[in-house]
Amino acid sequence: MKFVNTKRLSPVIYEGDLPHKYDLFHRPFKQVPESEKELTKYCQKYGVVNDDAWWDIQKDRCINGYTAKDILRNGGECFVDGRDVIRRANGDRYLPDLDLTISGDDLHISGRQYFYLNFWKIKRLDKKTGRKKVLPPAFTDLSFENWSLRERRLKLMKHMTWFKRRQVGLTEESACDVAYDFLFFDDSYIHTCIHQNLIRRFFFFHNNHIFHNLYV
Repeated sequence: MKFVNTKRLSPVIYEGDLPHKYDLFHRPFKQVPESEKELTKYCQKYGVVNDDAWWDIQKDRCINGYTAKDILRNGGECFVDGRDVIRRANGDRYLPDLDLTISGDDLHISGRQYFYLNFWKIKRLDKKTGRKKVLPPAFTDLSFENWSLRERRLKLMKHMTWFKRRQVGLTEESACDVAYDFLFFDDSYIHTCIHQNLIRRFFFFHNNHIFHNLYV
């Protein structure tokens, strides 16, 4: 099984699925005041409107997930047909390691992964310049597997431990996962345990930077 047309899973980034042009979404975040009083003045000054209908749709997708058409094909090296992907008699694809069934060639991603692809930013390689920049994340086979495992963990109400190498994006995903709980669940308590002092300083600096770059 392989993925094609994956930009369809990031409609906010690649398909022009954006709010009204005067929505606060489009304003430079560093200019937006934090206090309610100053924010009211700011919105009046720039004629800011709230595109509530668009935000309601985005919230629903972030909670219930999103389905994009015509994403799956046979073949591929990450999810090997016949080993990692079992085709059932009705044509469904079953991924036993994820306990996940996919019908047809459309792909449904979790709300967490939709949030990650459309509202999160990570530091990754810019293919045009060959340098790392803060950009929206790309959909990858590994990322799909990781987010699907997180959903399985939640359904089973289990804990999860990751063993990983560096430079595969898992730290970025984990930071997003923390932010998701912070934003979508009231009274969330986030505990992060990091051993090395340098890594700890980097983690909190990085997450503070990312929170300030969030669209929502």
